[in-house]
Amino acid sequence: MKANRKGAILSTLSLVGVLVVSGCSSSGDGVSAVPNPYVIPSGGVQVATMRTFGDSYSVPAGWGAPWNEMLVAQGRVQTLDNYAVGGAQAAVGLSNSFNVQIDRFQNTGVGIGDRDLTIAYFGYNDIGRGGSVDGLGIARAGYQLGVNRLIDAGAIAGERRLFVTQIHDWSSNPRVNPALKGEVVAWNDFVASVANQSPNIVAVDLFTVFERVYQDPAAFGLVNVTDVNPSRSSVDFLYYDGLHFGTKGASIIARTYNHYLTRGWDWANSLAAGASAAGRLQQDIDSGLLYLQLQQTNDSVEAFQLGPDSAESGMVLDFAMNSLPGKNSRLGVALLTEQQDFGNALSPVSDADGTLNSTGLASYIRADMGPISSKTQISALEHTRRDRAYDDLMDFGIRTRANSSSLSVQQRFSSLVNLGGVTLAPWAGFTHHTLEMDTDRHQSLYTSPTRVQASGYNTLMAGSGLNIIGHPISLAHGAELQLNASLSLEQSLYRDSIELSFTESALSGVVQKESVDLGDMERRKMGMGAGLNFHNGISVYLGYSVAEQDGELADQGLLSISRQF
Repeated sequence: MKANRKGAILSTLSLVGVLVVSGCSSSGDGVSAVPNPYVIPSGGVQVATMRTFGDSYSVPAGWGAPWNEMLVAQGRVQTLDNYAVGGAQAAVGLSNSFNVQIDRFQNTGVGIGDRDLTIAYFGYNDIGRGGSVDGLGIARAGYQLGVNRLIDAGAIAGERRLFVTQIHDWSSNPRVNPALKGEVVAWNDFVASVANQSPNIVAVDLFTVFERVYQDPAAFGLVNVTDVNPSRSSVDFLYYDGLHFGTKGASIIARTYNHYLTRGWDWANSLAAGASAAGRLQQDIDSGLLYLQLQQTNDSVEAFQLGPDSAESGMVLDFAMNSLPGKNSRLGVALLTEQQDFGNALSPVSDADGTLNSTGLASYIRADMGPISSKTQISALEHTRRDRAYDDLMDFGIRTRANSSSLSVQQRFSSLVNLGGVTLAPWAGFTHHTLEMDTDRHQSLYTSPTRVQASGYNTLMAGSGLNIIGHPISLAHGAELQLNASLSLEQSLYRDSIELSFTESALSGVVQKESVDLGDMERRKMGMGAGLNFHNGISVYLGYSVAEQDGELADQGLLSISRQF
């Protein structure tokens, strides 16, 4: 299919309609850029085994299933290994304490696996109904001892996570002294300090989300958050008894843990997605240059649209530069705008989606060195990711916006081999991407507004592939049909980990850090297409591609119609 006609610059205008239909086995319309160790390719199950250490808030009883069993029922957790016991404390000395629970776990002889998650949820019984007798000193010591033992057992080795839980305002419970809120805050500050000891220890804030519940019960489908009503605690009352939530409260706890389970990888994906946009820009420019080479027009100025095998929009201007070394040397400039839509398959909320908008420009130098064509390209893009999420239980929605930028440098070598009715175009190259995200404060469904800061991200990619282009087939009435196919393989040679820090406004001065290891990336792609060009300038292109990355499959179909006049 011709990507350009002689003299088609400035005097050429195009009207284009594009329909893109995409699918993916587990995540939106593409393959995840960042591997989450708690996600398997088929989707749904995130955690292999979740081990919970805690008190009655983590065990089933008359109030119904606890939050951890809800995560199993939702498919977020494959296996629950629950050591929680009613009445348990973080303080040492009792038969059901945190450290006694760890003894029980270690006596099983079972180790912590790569996709396992460990959760510690204590504090209520250490504060008690009337307050701690020693200012929570013994509780702090027992808690820190237990956390250290879990770390030694491998709870945060590699990409594993240990969640430490900041409790809700226990003083708001009907049978607890309302003057104890200060002790609750002090305990939560201590738990946050424990989380700051390692990027793989994450503090889960239950305090903030339940403050929202107390302030606006109706928004959570509740009519009462102060009195006890066992029969209605699964419907519209918060409390089953004077010390425990009912099903409604447990559901809110489960959703909050889900938020923290995916938060770090969601933000890392937001940053790494810019590299994917830059890669698509390079591929589209390379496709256009390939067709220019096949036409062999060698005009002083050429122009072509980005695509048609993507939904990007933009224009490339290609100039002859005889002063540069090499045969048929050319200098090009490209302008790009693109929108990528995606969903969040990991989110526990009823409705979550977003878009990534990318705009920018690229410049390249291309020259023929004997049978080999060399191209060096620099691309600079600005990215804006907009997310929307709504929780039906909370009847609460948010919109967030994150800005980032990317700089990419590519060196590519290619050749053309004519085999009669088809032309083979093998290629190989390297690309280095550098991305940075602006630091900003963002809304959250389950926590207070959070300031998110991310380190820069660098990756070096190697790629090779083969394009197969059929020669135009003449049809009736001056129309032409052209078929094409492509195969490609990309492999990361180096990828940075992304260091993230989260500062929740409700926890002033407390900075939680997470390190997301991007791991190696290997991507295979196969595509085919057919273009039909009519004598009146109308062109129709139909394409289909399948990509496989790290065990996940994504496919895309595209139909574009354009006219030159």
